Amino acid sequence: MNHTHNPETNADERIRKIYVKDLKLNEALHTVFRATRKEKHTSRGGKAFLALTLVDRTGAIEGRVFDNVDAADQAFSADDFLLVKGKIGQFHGKPQLVIDRLERLDPGPIEAQEFAWNPAPPSEAPAHSREAREEEPQRLHLTRRL
Repeated sequence: MNHTHNPETNADERIRKIYVKDLKLNEALHTVFRATRKEKHTSRGGKAFLALTLVDRTGAIEGRVFDNVDAADQAFSADDFLLVKGKIGQFHGKPQLVIDRLERLDPGPIEAQEFAWNPAPPSEAPAHSREAREEEPQRLHLTRRL
């Protein structure tokens, strides 16, 4: 597993941007994401693994590194851009990228807006009219009395 820049990387490997929204189960990929979270964990079986959240402008996916965990952990920090190679699997009904290889990229030539994902805030209840807001405390008070 390559966790750092390697100029001898096979130039014939095809790297194309695949967006989170377009990922498909069992798909092998070699693309770029931004890591927004990185945490080292230990499985129930006692083996270390690295859990990370990878994002682009279309969404986020959880990623896992199971091999060479210490090298991967030292190779990058949260908010770094990563070239990742792996396969989309599923864990507890949610898609997950199992990473075989990763490489930290220089952010200079990368268009940051392509990797700026902001999850939608939880939907809020519709705004009440002024009269409804004024009645609310009274309604709560009556409910407590009943």
